[in-house]
Formats: sequence, structure tokens, C-alpha cells
Amino acid sequence: KDEAKMLRLAEALNLTKEQQDAILKMIAAAQAAIAPANGAPVELSANLTNAATLGGNIEKSLDGILSPEQAKAFQELRKRSDQNQIEATAQKQLSSYTEQMDLTPEQREKALERLRDSEAEKLASRPAGLSLALDTSVLPMGTAAMNSHSVELMTRLSDSTGQDPVEAQRIHMENQRIDLDNQLELYKDILSPAQQAQL
Repeated sequence: KDEAKMLRLAEALNLTKEQQDAILKMIAAAQAAIAPANGAPVELSANLTNAATLGGNIEKSLDGILSPEQAKAFQELRKRSDQNQIEATAQKQLSSYTEQMDLTPEQREKALERLRDSEAEKLASRPAGLSLALDTSVLPMGTAAMNSHSVELMTRLSDSTGQDPVEAQRIHMENQRIDLDNQLELYKDILSPAQQAQL
């Protein structure tokens, strides 16, 4: 997977072999710089902070490796990657509903547009640099990449770190309920009463 990512990066940015090697060394050095000492456990909130720091450091270091034209191409590649992530997530969410609900083509398109907007807001609210440290990154981050699907959950769980496990579970379930309410609100004016009941 990482080899394929590097091949695509080299193709999209027209990288030399020397630049490819420099990027791999830079990523390894950035990862080593924030690694916990002696493999010590890290709090959830610290994990997210470390990942955002890692991505930010990599972003700055790329300036010394890429030409201005390559830097521009890299930003375009990242933008496409973000748009693809938004589209893929929105399509997955919509498909889980369309299996259970009778939607017209117009309703599907309206729902999909709202899902795209919702996902774009979530993406925009993430700390700068975090996307480069995830497994969906356009860079070959190796096994140190953070799972992109776990980021939102980790953000929520970090709010309850240090609390009683029962209370932490209650907060988690309350967040899930809020998510469901938000989904109903998102589609409320698109769906008929019977379709809302299906949802």
C-alpha cells in the first residue's frame, strides 16, 4: 500500500528518486521525534495531538524537498483526496439508508448533498496537519498511521478519559443518541412521515 502511495505521489508530483528517498527519510524522522519514550502508553487526547503535530511537521518539512510547482501539485492532490474521502463517506452512509428506505432519485440527491456538506464540515474541523498522519494520507505513513475511522471516536472518548468506566460508557451512549437525532434532523424536510419512520 505504501509503495503504491509513493508511486502515485511520484507520478502526480513528478518526483525524482532522490526526492522520494528524502520524503521517506523525513517521514521516519518526524515519526521518531514524537514517539513515546520506551513505548509508554499515551492518553487518547495526546494521541490526537501527536498525530496533528506529526502531520504539521511533515507539511513544513516538505517545503524543503519540493519545488514550488511540486508543492502546488501536492496541495491539489491533498484537495482531491479530501474530496474523495467526503464522497466515499457520504455514499456509504446513504447506501445504508437506501437499503431500508424507499427514496426517490430527487430525495437521494438531496440527502447525498447534505451528507457531503456534513462530512466536509467534520473534515474542516480537524486540526491542521492531522490528515497527513492518517491511514488515508496521500503520503506513505507506514504502520504509524492513525486509523481515520477511529479519529472521531477518539475525540469523543478523550472527553471522558479518567472518568468512571460506567460514566464514560453513559457519555458514549449519549453521543450515539445525539448522532441519531442529528441524522433525523438532517433529513427531516426531505422525507415523508412514513420515510422518517423507516429511518
